[in-house]
Amino acid sequence: MAAIKGLGHSIVNSIIESRNDGRFKSFFDFTERLGQVSLNKRVLEGLVGAGAFDSFKPDSYEPHAWRGALSNSIDKGLAQAQRAKREKLQGQTGLFGAEPEDSSYVEQLSTKGTPWTRAQLLLAEKAALGFYVTAHPLGDYLELLQSTKAVKSMELINIASGSRVSIGGIINDLQPRTTKKGDRFALLRLEDEAGGTKCVLWPETFRKYSTLLKNDLAVLVTGRLEIGEDNPASIIVDQVQSLDEIAKAKELVVLRVPRSDDPAQLFDDILHLINTHSGNCDVVMETAVDVNLIVRVKVNSSLRVERSEKLELALREVGCVLRVEKVPTSSAPLGAAAANGSNGV
Repeated sequence: MAAIKGLGHSIVNSIIESRNDGRFKSFFDFTERLGQVSLNKRVLEGLVGAGAFDSFKPDSYEPHAWRGALSNSIDKGLAQAQRAKREKLQGQTGLFGAEPEDSSYVEQLSTKGTPWTRAQLLLAEKAALGFYVTAHPLGDYLELLQSTKAVKSMELINIASGSRVSIGGIINDLQPRTTKKGDRFALLRLEDEAGGTKCVLWPETFRKYSTLLKNDLAVLVTGRLEIGEDNPASIIVDQVQSLDEIAKAKELVVLRVPRSDDPAQLFDDILHLINTHSGNCDVVMETAVDVNLIVRVKVNSSLRVERSEKLELALREVGCVLRVEKVPTSSAPLGAAAANGSNGV
């Protein structure tokens, strides 16, 4: 437990001693019992991030939602701990004495604050423990990386030095530096499930991608592989792409177009919205021409959109329904009709 960020041996010993008096019944039971010692926000952040309170999670909570709710309740837990400490010093108890054994603490979790996403859960685990436990964040991009023919870190040793390679990973230990001439460059470690790879971005490449680079970002880097006799593999990077942006570019925005008494005006409105929300996603429009017949037509490739909540709301106002599909891997025509009410391609 002392390996969790924010915890020292003294607080760990206090937890063990308190646990000897009986199992902890909840997060708030823990904060009240440990509030008699040096419990602070940093300690609770580390424990929440490491998943130390997951045994209290009701089935109705997803893990990221549970830890997010706990994180948002830390201040409340510390306040209750201080109150319990004062009452103990004053010899007071609650109006009806101690809480019964079956008391539910779930409802006491704070509903304030932004809910956690799965990505935030993983980042919190990494911050607390130095590694991921629940999953590796690159797991969400495995199919995408396969489609880009990216290699894995453990495969680099089998590739000839000087080869051009692409590899996906999470940026870690980003170190911007300055050459003797005053030019900025960067070193970073790119981590995947199997290990890490040193990457070098010389000044020209660093200037091009500096605004994109940040720790914990999932990226695809491309460059020249270098393998020395006594040195591990490294990559001289010439291109960096966000995996999220690559995924968006592979999305197909499908617009279900309603029947209209004035189709010319409807399509003018749709064209205006496409032009004002330009991006990298291809667009397909579909409409039901019969009970069991849907026709789908691909929009000109020069008219692409950036998917957003704002665009979706604007399209809804003109009667369109937006959904997202993965770009078909086949070259089937997008002007065909679909029978039996299915989404034809």
